[in-house]
Amino acid sequence: MRVTAQSLLSITAIAMAGMVTGCAGGGSAATTVSGAIPQGVSQMQPAVISDGKCGHNHGVSVKPCTVTLTVSKPTATVMTKGPSGGTFAVRDQRCSARNIATVTGIGSNTYSVTAGTSKGSCEAKFIDKDGHNQIGIAQLSITNQV
Repeated sequence: MRVTAQSLLSITAIAMAGMVTGCAGGGSAATTVSGAIPQGVSQMQPAVISDGKCGHNHGVSVKPCTVTLTVSKPTATVMTKGPSGGTFAVRDQRCSARNIATVTGIGSNTYSVTAGTSKGSCEAKFIDKDGHNQIGIAQLSITNQV
């Protein structure tokens, strides 16, 4: 079997797409590889929202747990779940301080993630509290490609 530069680039593109879409081993993305791929150019399209399995911390979770914001999809909606219901505190200092993204509540346990003006990645933490005591934390990974 003869291995060409084009076939190596195609295999690399497929492998990278698998790595990009992983969120705790779940989710999948369609990857199309066709024609010649010029060196240094990737055909991967980012997954806007990954519905993979997300971790739980003492019953606290956020779904999806990974969002990628793009020019065509500059916002995403996430849902939180926890034992105390809608008493979540959101911590996203790096996201908002670096103008990567903002996370705002738009309803009971529903949050909007909006792209900022800076490309990059950050994490937002959703903290469920019972009165003054912390029950658990769910983490949302955000990538801004806008």
